[in-house]
Amino acid sequence: STPMTSASADLLDPESGPFRIGLIADIQYADMDDGTDFAGTEQRHFRNSLRIAEAAVSCWNDTGVNAVVQLGDLIDGCNRQADASKTALQAVLSVLERSIVRRFDLIGNHELYNIRRPELPTSGLNCFGADGLTYYAVHIGSHWEAIFLDPYEFALIGFPMDHPNYLRAKSVIEQHNPQVFKDDGPPDWFSGLPEEKHRYVPFNGSVSPEQLAWLEKALVQAAADGRRTLIFTHIPLFRPATKPKTTVWNCDELLAVIH
Repeated sequence: STPMTSASADLLDPESGPFRIGLIADIQYADMDDGTDFAGTEQRHFRNSLRIAEAAVSCWNDTGVNAVVQLGDLIDGCNRQADASKTALQAVLSVLERSIVRRFDLIGNHELYNIRRPELPTSGLNCFGADGLTYYAVHIGSHWEAIFLDPYEFALIGFPMDHPNYLRAKSVIEQHNPQVFKDDGPPDWFSGLPEEKHRYVPFNGSVSPEQLAWLEKALVQAAADGRRTLIFTHIPLFRPATKPKTTVWNCDELLAVIH
């Protein structure tokens, strides 16, 4: 958890002092013994992650944060195979709900492994704006604008295979990384793939043209209102700040709008 503090003068709210945000990401809880990620390269301490979430909430409440942003992957995808998605989700939400301030939840790939899109509104996740969309902007503090993006609008996860958004995502992957759909055994998604195309894999996704247009308008409006903007997304946008395989498919379009 990383609360913003007055150490950064640029984050000071002139009317009420520093605006503090508690951040947490990739809790990936499961009531299971320790394991690894899908690739078998990263260790996962599934049960201990709940204790980390409890410690984060205690930190936020003691520090006096003004809001909490949960950046996605609240529970691990292994819960789906164990038919434990609902119980795992409720276990983590019951911890996060001890926070005494408003919480914003982002949609990550592990949410979509466990929860289908139509079930999100009743899941307990706070991932919708007032208009029911999964991308939205909120005033926080006296002059901050928080923008929450949904980088899985076009994705191979969360949608039925006949859904237009799934089909749009499939066409993107077929164009840039067709080996994802090889049917002769588990594919190596990255074999022979140029590094600049490593992002075209099923655990990523992209935003729609509608979301891009909305983002541009939201940024223009925030600037016109004299509000500073914070943008939150589960998948990173800037390749030098992350790994080539963990960026939004159309990150370049998003960065062009932002800059």
